[in-house]
Amino acid sequence: MEQTIELKNVTRGIELNNNIDVALNKSQRTFTNLTHDVVSKGADYVIRAMPVNDHIKNILMDVKKSFETKDFKQVLKTAVSSSINEGLNLLNIPRNVIRDITKVKDIAMKGGLREGISAAIDIVTHKYLKNNIFSNLIKDFINKTKDFIFSKQFQTKIDSGIQNILDKVEKYKEKCNKWFEYYNKLDFENMNSLAKTLNVERRKVSNDLDCLKQNSIIQNMNQLVNVKKDKLSKIQLQICSNL
Repeated sequence: MEQTIELKNVTRGIELNNNIDVALNKSQRTFTNLTHDVVSKGADYVIRAMPVNDHIKNILMDVKKSFETKDFKQVLKTAVSSSINEGLNLLNIPRNVIRDITKVKDIAMKGGLREGISAAIDIVTHKYLKNNIFSNLIKDFINKTKDFIFSKQFQTKIDSGIQNILDKVEKYKEKCNKWFEYYNKLDFENMNSLAKTLNVERRKVSNDLDCLKQNSIIQNMNQLVNVKKDKLSKIQLQICSNL
C-alpha cells in the first residue's frame, strides 16, 4: 500500500514542552515591533497633518527621530511587558495562555498598553521641550501623537498588522502542506524548489514555533529523500521529526 504522508501526521505527537515561554517571547517581540511600527507611522501622519510650514515639519521630524532610538525601543519593550503582566493580574489568568500574538495584544491592551506607550513618548521627547522656541509646537505634536495612541485608529492599525502576520503564517503552512503533496508524488523538482523557498521565508514567520518546526522537519526530510531517492521509512520520518 502506497505510503501517504500529511503534515499533521508528521507533526502529531511532537510536544512543545518547555516552549511556552519561548513562544510567548517570540510573540511578545513581534507584537512590540508591530506596535513600534504603528506608533512611528502614526507620528509621521500627525506631522503631515499639522498646519505648519516645511521648516517646522522638519523640526518635528527631528523630534520624531527619537522614536527610532534604542532608548525608545527599550522603553516600549518594557511598556509592552509591563502591560502584559498587568493584564494577566487584572484578568487573573495564567501566563501560559498567551502563546499567540492575538492574545498578547488583547491582554496588553487590557493591561494599559496605551498608557505605557504614552509614557514612553514623554520620556524620549522631554528634552526637546526645554528652552526651545518651538516648544509649543513640539508639545502639540506630542499631544496629537498620544491622541492617536488612544484613538480607534490605533487599535485598527494594530489589528490590521496582526492580521497580516497571521495571514503570512497561514500561507506558510499552506506551502508546507504543498511540499508534502510533492513528497507523496516524489516530485523532486518541486520538492527541492519549495523546500528552498520555505527555508528563506521562515524569517517572515519567526514568531510561530509551529511554522519553524514544520520547516525543520521538511528540510530534514528533503535532504534525506534526495539521498534515498525514495519515500522514507517510519523510523526515518521519526528521526527527521526529532532532529
